[in-house]
Amino acid sequence: MVNLSGNTAVITDILVVLGLCGIFVLILYGIVILSRLLNRMMEKRLEIAWQKRRNINDDGNFRRQYGYSWDILMTFKVYSEEDRISQRQSRYNMQHILRHISSGGLEFKLFYSANNQLVFCKIRCPLPRLRQYCSSIQYKLLLDSNILREQCLQGRELLWEPLKIPEVNAMTTLNPYVHIYCQFEEKYPHLYKQWPKSDQASEKYVPVLTSSVRATTNPLTSNQFSLLNSPSSESNIDGFESDTTLFRGVDRLKLINSIINSSTIGCCGLDIGRLLQDECLVSYTALPDVIEATKLSIQWLQFFQMPWNQPTEEVRNYFGEKVALYFKWLGLYTSWLLLSSVVGTFLWISIAVRGNDPNAPVLPYFAVFMALWSAMVLKHWLRTEKTTSMEWGMVGSEEEENVRPQFRGDKKISAVTGKVSLHYSPWRRAVTGVKTQGIVLALILVVLGIIACIFVIKLVINASKTVDYQFSGVLTSMMLAALILVLHDPFEELAIKLNDRENHRTNTEYEDALISKVFLFGFFNSYSALFYIAFLQPFMPIADTCQGGCMVQLQVTLATIFIGRLFVNNIKACAIPMILKYYQSKATNTTTATVSSSTSSESSEVTPRKDASYVDINKVYGANSPEKKDENGKVNYGVSEVEMYFYMPEYHDMLGIMDDYAETVFQFGYSTMFATAFPLSCLMALVNNYVEMRVDAWKLLQLYRRPMPRNVEDIGTWYPILEIISIASIFVNSGIIAFTSATLINYTWTVRVWIFILLSAALLCIRLSVGYVLPDTPDEVKCQLERQEYIVSKVLHNVEDEDDSDLVKGIFRPPNYLVNSTDEDPL
Repeated sequence: MVNLSGNTAVITDILVVLGLCGIFVLILYGIVILSRLLNRMMEKRLEIAWQKRRNINDDGNFRRQYGYSWDILMTFKVYSEEDRISQRQSRYNMQHILRHISSGGLEFKLFYSANNQLVFCKIRCPLPRLRQYCSSIQYKLLLDSNILREQCLQGRELLWEPLKIPEVNAMTTLNPYVHIYCQFEEKYPHLYKQWPKSDQASEKYVPVLTSSVRATTNPLTSNQFSLLNSPSSESNIDGFESDTTLFRGVDRLKLINSIINSSTIGCCGLDIGRLLQDECLVSYTALPDVIEATKLSIQWLQFFQMPWNQPTEEVRNYFGEKVALYFKWLGLYTSWLLLSSVVGTFLWISIAVRGNDPNAPVLPYFAVFMALWSAMVLKHWLRTEKTTSMEWGMVGSEEEENVRPQFRGDKKISAVTGKVSLHYSPWRRAVTGVKTQGIVLALILVVLGIIACIFVIKLVINASKTVDYQFSGVLTSMMLAALILVLHDPFEELAIKLNDRENHRTNTEYEDALISKVFLFGFFNSYSALFYIAFLQPFMPIADTCQGGCMVQLQVTLATIFIGRLFVNNIKACAIPMILKYYQSKATNTTTATVSSSTSSESSEVTPRKDASYVDINKVYGANSPEKKDENGKVNYGVSEVEMYFYMPEYHDMLGIMDDYAETVFQFGYSTMFATAFPLSCLMALVNNYVEMRVDAWKLLQLYRRPMPRNVEDIGTWYPILEIISIASIFVNSGIIAFTSATLINYTWTVRVWIFILLSAALLCIRLSVGYVLPDTPDEVKCQLERQEYIVSKVLHNVEDEDDSDLVKGIFRPPNYLVNSTDEDPL
């Protein structure tokens, strides 16, 4: 007899699966269509940006000569006579700051905001000054591989013979002339790589009416400033084709930022961090290059892009090495998650087939796999990091780091150099460090107390028997996830204040100390509840019962945390900035600047005109365009591109990246330390990371201001933190198998303890063997760095060849074959 009900159930399941597949295909098709529309929009934006640059003839033809223009934006507040200002604000007023900017050889341009409450100052640096400063600080640039090869094969007469370095070698697959960096030398400019100018396609300018800038009157002193001081009139001195330049955009930003902050002779000597802290400046940020950003958007803002196919080289050339290295790490980590996700998903399916029993006998094997996986991920990253540092010329960059402008100390004679330098007492630093660490530990105890209160609330709910145990478990998981998300930002702000008190000498030292504090607090905030569920709650069956087993509650809590972080972090990263940007742009629409439209000589000394970066407000606001005459005959000029950019939120060059790293590092802990409890965590981490890559790329290019580029050699303290998590995951997973799960429930506690010890030892041995077999630095990286040192010593420094014949000159003495009858020399 045929079982019709069984056949109907199978057919229903098949139809459900087919329906879900159809919905998934439709979603994919919709995403493909959106991706194509986005690309078309970016291409149109690129065309408009090129057209605008063609139609703008900037002051002094600066862009025509050098291929770039304004790079940095300073913003000043306009004060009225009734406003109270501090003594420092009065001393470091706009006139004082701009005088320092001019003393550094920089050019600036001033104009008002639409509501006359701010003054924007765009800053740039002529190419001759950039080259001179680049040479003085021994800034490293990439050498052109083709020209370098020709120079090495030619040699230099009377100095060194032609270099015959084999291009095919068993030790390395790298060409000997690639990734060679050297300090810039003015006498050999032809050796350095030339980069295409961002607007090389717009070299042919269309003749239009000359656009100028609006009048700028200093509201602080009522003295009029020049709109453009010292406009350059030099011709193109690159020495190469007009469509190439010696410096990338990130190089210019680094050099100009260094000129502004450095206190050496010929620089501006401005402590920008202190000026922002004292509200002498409203903002200080890098200006975007619309054409470069749009080109990068076309390559990067793709809905479908494999983690290993991110354009990190282009990201580096626009945002700098620090941002690019983060995406390099995120791409590598996400690529490895593909493997663990497949294994974890199959394990999860096998558990589902067994009736959703999380105590599967295959868990110990999965623990071995995850131990090997985490070790391979970190080893692969360490080798990739060393290779990337060599390819980007960042080796040794942290050793060359300058002292932070915020560093305080006593002036003393250096025992090494004999020069006056700042010295901070190690004893004072140690005392301050003990105080700050004490505050951090106190806050950790507070967090543990809050977590304990949450579990007490759960006990009270269970004791009341008003809801079932499953609901109380889910409610507890949601409260724990909310706690993790809520406490992160307030503690980070407090950690910054504590870190400021420790007075670190360099930015790297400052950032490493801040990362340590954030991780120490975040570790207890993120994992304490999970440790309680995994290792304490199973031994409290009366006080805190695990309905369905503690493994089930551990899985529910992990899933809740993953989903909560995915949604909340992306809302914080994108939705909130988009809302703020919308309302700020709407606010600027209602308040616009007005100036007299009279052109008579009696009305104004300088005819007010629109800034060169002015955007067509009619296209932005439609019929609500503020560019209209009011009843007094004055003209509202609307909002410039620079002002709209100013209202975008800041992506801090240190804190922004630190938050992104923290998110991935803590997620790494969830997916490795508790993998045996929740094998699906790797798949959830994969989905989270893929979304994170797309969201981070979008927010950097579309929602936030361009961060100031920073040099970085590695990911810093985050790597040893990842090592700690990886080692901890061995003991945590071993403990979950031995004590939390029911896999070994029939064994005595003594046997389970021995299984825990032996399994932990075996996993540690596997991990150590991976580190022993694979060295941290690849051999080809070592070889290329040695090649760089050798080639640079010859081509740039002209180190002469050692002639072996010179070494033996004067050594030979003619032999005396006479044999004496006795030896009369005394001993």
